[in-house]
Amino acid sequence: MTSKVAEAISALREALLHLRLIMPEATEEYQALNNSYLSGFESDLCPACIFLPKSKEGVAAFVRSIRPFVSKVKFAIRAAGQQPLPGCANVQDGTTADPRSLRGLHIEDKVVQIAAGER
Repeated sequence: MTSKVAEAISALREALLHLRLIMPEATEEYQALNNSYLSGFESDLCPACIFLPKSKEGVAAFVRSIRPFVSKVKFAIRAAGQQPLPGCANVQDGTTADPRSLRGLHIEDKVVQIAAGER
């Protein structure tokens, strides 16, 4: 892990105290998350950490925290994880944000809002 990646992870840990930042050391959970892509090409990539936001506020805190590092550290957003090309939804030695915990469906006045983690 490069020093910039370590700095970014440190900033994320500080900003996301109550949120889930899964490190490779949490082997079982990390492997389960990273191996759940439809494409083996995506699972072959190993991010330095996986962020699991639970709210829009968590996503906003993540974005604020990574902003100073975007030109030096790789970041990815998983979405549904069904793209077949490596690097579409995962990143090697960077940070992958996995919105699977963002669930919900809201319908009002002919407008439908679907949370990022819904399938």
